[in-house]
Amino acid sequence: MHRRWALGVCVLFSVALLIIGATLVRGSDAEPATTWMHMFTPADFPTGSDLIAFLLSLRVPIPPVIAALEIISVQLTGSTDLVMIDLYRVGLAGTYLLALWLTFPSIPRQAAAFAASVIFLWATTLIHPFNAQIYDILLPFFLLLFFTLTRALLALPARWRAAQLACAVGAGFFLAMAELARPFVLLLLPVLLTSAYLGLRQCPRRVWIALLMPVVLLSGLWHAHLFVAYGQVLSTNYSGFNLYRAWPQAPLGPTVQETHSQPAHDARWPNINTQEQFESSQFLQRAVLAYIVSNPGAALRHAAHRLVRFAKARTSMYGGQAPTSKVLTLYAVAAPALFLFMFANVLVLAWYAVRLRARALSLLSAPDNALLLITFLSLLVLSLGEAKEEARLVLSLLPLLAAVPMARSAGGAPTDGHQSYGIGVAEGPPP
Repeated sequence: MHRRWALGVCVLFSVALLIIGATLVRGSDAEPATTWMHMFTPADFPTGSDLIAFLLSLRVPIPPVIAALEIISVQLTGSTDLVMIDLYRVGLAGTYLLALWLTFPSIPRQAAAFAASVIFLWATTLIHPFNAQIYDILLPFFLLLFFTLTRALLALPARWRAAQLACAVGAGFFLAMAELARPFVLLLLPVLLTSAYLGLRQCPRRVWIALLMPVVLLSGLWHAHLFVAYGQVLSTNYSGFNLYRAWPQAPLGPTVQETHSQPAHDARWPNINTQEQFESSQFLQRAVLAYIVSNPGAALRHAAHRLVRFAKARTSMYGGQAPTSKVLTLYAVAAPALFLFMFANVLVLAWYAVRLRARALSLLSAPDNALLLITFLSLLVLSLGEAKEEARLVLSLLPLLAAVPMARSAGGAPTDGHQSYGIGVAEGPPP
């Protein structure tokens, strides 16, 4: 009976959120990812060979798949509207719909997710236009699609082999899309793959292989190309500059500037898709790391300050003007409150890990634990690895917070008293 009520509540919330979301995002559009740092535009690559040459030369943190979609959209339709408007709006509203679904069957969590989703989505439509990078929105969209499809896979009857394989391939595809959307997600990939592997142990091996193959073929081949061609591990030659903005107290000696060996058109910014830029980035990374190692106390205090500043969910960037709306008053309360909730659950999860000792890794078989850990690690990377754009960067974490992930014990038993079906839950599909 409870599950029927929960399903009814989920349907009602989903319909309401879909209507509200469609209304809120109806005027939203994004900036092409290809135009990052104003070096390129999607129209610069009119043919398929131009597109391939661009991707093979790409070293800066322009998401390759998103950029390819933008360029193909221009080639086929003459504009980027299919990506910058249609896909962007689907991602904006869809990511919160997925967050809501991940709270099923707990009715209290559904209610919390619905309220948070409305506030966060509304605030995003007001804040993001100041620097509307599409990957800010598509990253959580892809991550939540991965979690949703993996959970759906385990809810399917074992006899539905084709549907299981389709969900596994889809989960792997969107995991690869998330990794290719932002360079730092490569660092999170071991956690996500471990979680999926532990959860899928009850399934035939072909299901795990089906999930893994898109990751290997897309993310794996891309990073193999970057490493062989340029010696890069991450999909960026710029991370040192991001890091130094967050740690300006690190001594540098001679000034390091963003270099370029092939000056671009006068109307554009300098071309930093170069080896010189990569070497400067590496220098800055080493300088920041040396400062942290040499000054652990000061570094810890600075890190704490950065985390608090990020969790306050600012609404302006680079000291500019902030949007004005009454909903931002609610946002200023809801976002820090869910960050505090997340921190509390991370501490609970750490306690579970201490109790389990050698078996601590089994905690990742619970989807909430994996989502909780990914949210926390993403917070660390984004808050400690960049500065002055916290208002934009926090928008990528809001949908993960809206899913209200809660720490689970080794068996994955929910603390709210309701049964949960997802990664690592062995009870099988609901009756």
